[in-house]
This record gives sequence, structure tokens and C-alpha cells, in this order.
Amino acid sequence: MDLFWRQGYEATGVADLTSHLGIGRQSLYSTFGDKRGLFEEALSLYADTEVRAVIELLKSPGSPLGNLRRLFAMWLERSAGGHRCGCMVGNTVAELAPHDKDLADRLEKQFRRIEDAFARTLRRAQHEGELSADKNTRALARTLLAVMQGLAVTMRVAKPNFGRDVVSTVDALLAA
Repeated sequence: MDLFWRQGYEATGVADLTSHLGIGRQSLYSTFGDKRGLFEEALSLYADTEVRAVIELLKSPGSPLGNLRRLFAMWLERSAGGHRCGCMVGNTVAELAPHDKDLADRLEKQFRRIEDAFARTLRRAQHEGELSADKNTRALARTLLAVMQGLAVTMRVAKPNFGRDVVSTVDALLAA
């Protein structure tokens, strides 16, 4: 997963994979069928760990908007730190989804999982009086997803103050 996440699908060769995993080509083919099979397993592992972690953080007890703020602060710290790989789902959307409908459908489901978690959190914030009842939680959830993915991409090259400005703007958007 880490190798595909860092390098992308196309830039990761079978030799890279066998060397990284410490296995022979035949073992890779016997276990996963081919490079694509291994990639799909890695993408599933990413969704099972990373996407689930986002959703669990949003479901945490306490302030729903506080959970959103913690998520964006964590996302910024991770994106601006030594792990400048972006989001594997977002990276794969950019690299492969335009040419692969089946994969695009799978990736869209992962984005929908995050969007739905944002929407639930925002509805909870409305219910608890933290967010104005007139806010369209679905539209705001989609905006937050787009900002989160944009932050993951731009922080691969941007300076930390760029990301801090984005997160501050998200905070202001949620407070308005």
C-alpha cells in the first residue's frame, strides 16, 4: 500500500513491488494474479484503515464541529509533514479514474463514505446548536470533501502557511 501510495500505480513496477515486499514474481502472481490485483488489495486496505479513521474521528464524542476542526488540523499536519503523499483515493482518482470506469465507481464510493460522514457530523452539529439550522449539510459536506482532497494535493508542493490559511477558512465557514 505504501509503495503505491507514494509512487502511484503506473510508476510502480513489478520489480519495485517484489523488492519492496521481499517476494518473487511468481509469489506475487500466485497470490494477487497481477500488479492490478495487488493494487486493488492495497486500495482496499487504504480504505479500510485511512477512510475508516476519518469516519471514526468524526463520530467521536464531544463537539461535532470540534471533531471537524481536529480532522482538518490532523489532515494539514499530515499533508504538510514528512508524509506528502496526499490521499491514495484522491491520487488514484487523478491517475486512473478517467480511464477506468470500474475503478472510478469504487473510488466514488469511498468519497461518498466520507461525504456521508461529514453530512452526519454537520447534522449533529445542527442538532446540538453548533451550526445554523439553515445550512445545507449535504452541500457543506461536499465542500468539505473537496477542500480536504484539494488540501491533500496542494500540500504536496505548497508551503505550510498555505494550508493554515485553508484550514482557517474552513473554520470560519463552519462558524458562520
